Amino acid sequence: VTLLASSNSTMQQNRILDSSDAGFKAQSSSGLTFQNNIFRNVGDSLVLTDTGAIKFIGNKLTNVQDGGTFAGSSNNVVKDNVITGIGDTGFDFTGSHDNVIQGNTFTDVFDSAVALADSDNNLIEANTLTTVGDAGIRLFNSHKNQILTNNATATADSGVLLAFSDDNRIVGNSVTYNESGVELTSSHRNVIEANDATGSLTGGLELDDSYANQVLRNRASATGANGIWVSGPGDGGLGRNTLAGNHTHDNPINGIFVETPQTRIANNRAHRNAGYGI
Repeated sequence: VTLLASSNSTMQQNRILDSSDAGFKAQSSSGLTFQNNIFRNVGDSLVLTDTGAIKFIGNKLTNVQDGGTFAGSSNNVVKDNVITGIGDTGFDFTGSHDNVIQGNTFTDVFDSAVALADSDNNLIEANTLTTVGDAGIRLFNSHKNQILTNNATATADSGVLLAFSDDNRIVGNSVTYNESGVELTSSHRNVIEANDATGSLTGGLELDDSYANQVLRNRASATGANGIWVSGPGDGGLGRNTLAGNHTHDNPINGIFVETPQTRIANNRAHRNAGYGI
């Protein structure tokens, strides 16, 4: 189904099977609703370009070469979809802002389940991600997003990965038994709070060349390395990281390992680690 400059349309309860191209394509359209459709064995589930106010709700995607692609597409709601067996990224947002990605279930995704690039002010909330071939939720050069109460398990990279992304909130997520829990690279002024990174194969929470971040009340225990690891040169005037109220127990190296100056470390608990507590 292809919609060009066709606004305020509804596609509901369709079965899209065995197509080499996308199930739905829309360009220069707004106010579209895609609801309770079934996609199976298609090239892409949804391709949106220069669209807005799209609702993609309650759809079931199985054996899709690529997932949903949003380019320059803002103010959309992507909610309560079930995505299984995706050959690339589950939902890929580029230059897309103010979207809601909520309550979706991702299983067996080759790349990331949700990927944002150059996309700001999005809400990623209460999604379930299992068996993902890259980071569960990946942000690149994306700012002021909220990543809340997601459950990411068995990802081949981090449960949540931020690169060159500032002023985001990562709060209340379960990122257990992934390659790592939450990872920041060159990302500043973020809040990482009340996440559970238990059982990460490498570190629980990792900050590299990232400053002025608030790392608060997280759990990073029984990982394969350090519970919390902070590395990089001086803060370059960006401000110090704060590590406060975290629990980092039973790690095979250190509970908290900080290799960068100007870090505030307060009120943490770090018991039974094979190296130092802090």
